[in-house]
Amino acid sequence: MLLLVGRRLAQWLIYPAFLCGSVALVLVLLRWLHPIVAMNLVNGLAGLALIPLERALPYEQSWLRSRGDVPTDVSYLLLSAFVSLVLAAPLMAVVSGGALWLAHQADRGLWPSSWPFLAQLGLALVVYELGSWTLHRLSHATVLFRLHSVHHSVRRLTWFNSIRAHPLDFLLSVTATSGPLLLLGVPDEVFAAVTVVGTVNMWLQHANIDTRTGWLDWLFVTPHIHRWHHSPLAEEQGKNLGAVLLVWDWAFGTRYSPAGRAPPVDVGPGVADFPDTFVHQLLAPFRRALWAEKPVESHAR
Repeated sequence: MLLLVGRRLAQWLIYPAFLCGSVALVLVLLRWLHPIVAMNLVNGLAGLALIPLERALPYEQSWLRSRGDVPTDVSYLLLSAFVSLVLAAPLMAVVSGGALWLAHQADRGLWPSSWPFLAQLGLALVVYELGSWTLHRLSHATVLFRLHSVHHSVRRLTWFNSIRAHPLDFLLSVTATSGPLLLLGVPDEVFAAVTVVGTVNMWLQHANIDTRTGWLDWLFVTPHIHRWHHSPLAEEQGKNLGAVLLVWDWAFGTRYSPAGRAPPVDVGPGVADFPDTFVHQLLAPFRRALWAEKPVESHAR
């Protein structure tokens, strides 16, 4: 009985505890560490903490079995780190320089730094979401899907394969989410908090953990909400495009969670013959023959 109560309690607490705990921890670490170090440390600790939870509380048993995809995911993790250091970091430094110039021209900062921290964090999330949602919508409605399809290539959902993304898609995502905040001159602690929330929520969305989120499904892009987005059906992939909040999905009518149906277990890109290996996936967006096929339109479970 106690075990069952503990399990249910864990299912309800995991999602809010990870989000709130990650923000609290990064704010503490910022007292001693550089923001980039603090953010990466919190993100790494959150990912490691999800490993035993996926084994103890799996959402889908079949997703626990390796499908030979771990080496591909490790390759994407290393590539993302390389892109962050070599391309994204210098780009964000240029954007930050632009923010300082704009602030100097206006004789004041563009960001409402006098607001309480939670109000600044809320505004930062809305700005972060607008960039993320807009790019995500374009990535499912234009030729950009050729890049974004790499993220949808996973055949099971785990926290670790959430990082799977084509380097060009990854760079666009960082620019769309972090760029506007840095350009507005967001303070370090707010930027660190919103970035950690975005990353940890991404871990949680893809984690193979049987969480219970209830009314949070109406406000946040929870695991239940995001699993619909990984359907192989094009019309379902184009829904729930937010990163953390559903604010823009509500505004543009893309929030999706049909009653009486569970999210699909058979996830995938919805593109016939999409490759599974790292190098072939990097080349996939540029293969004309691959995109001559029509996306999957029939319902798949």
